[in-house]
Amino acid sequence: MRTIEEIKAEKQAKEEEARKKWLEKEKADEEANRYDAKDFYFLTENFRPADYDEKDLFDAVSIADKMPWKNPDEIDWFGVSTKLYFSDVICTGQNGKYIEFRTDDNAIHKIMKISGRSGLKGSEKVRVYYRISKEPLLEWNVKAIKKRQ
Repeated sequence: MRTIEEIKAEKQAKEEEARKKWLEKEKADEEANRYDAKDFYFLTENFRPADYDEKDLFDAVSIADKMPWKNPDEIDWFGVSTKLYFSDVICTGQNGKYIEFRTDDNAIHKIMKISGRSGLKGSEKVRVYYRISKEPLLEWNVKAIKKRQ
């Protein structure tokens, strides 16, 4: 039979282990979301690169076309079906609040909404971070544009 002190010590050890795991997770998350703003042409507030999955733009368009409206597995805080992706693309130009990108192989072009000036010139190779949402219409929003070598 275990004593009260042994039970308390075991509970304290478990709590300390859980705290240690939480701190490690927080540190890893912080490291994954660290970036140098000088590497970006455009950034939105609270940008967290680790939240985005890499996806070829052609594949992202295909996925977006099949996105269900109000899918409970893909709903954000506001009840909107969303996807967060990044793709390596070529910028073909910006016209006001809209910016156009194409894949390196010229397989597909996509126009996305942007909330500011990017400063990009045509034919610049970039990595674009974007949010696809469906409520009920499909919308593509640029969240960041990173320089690409």
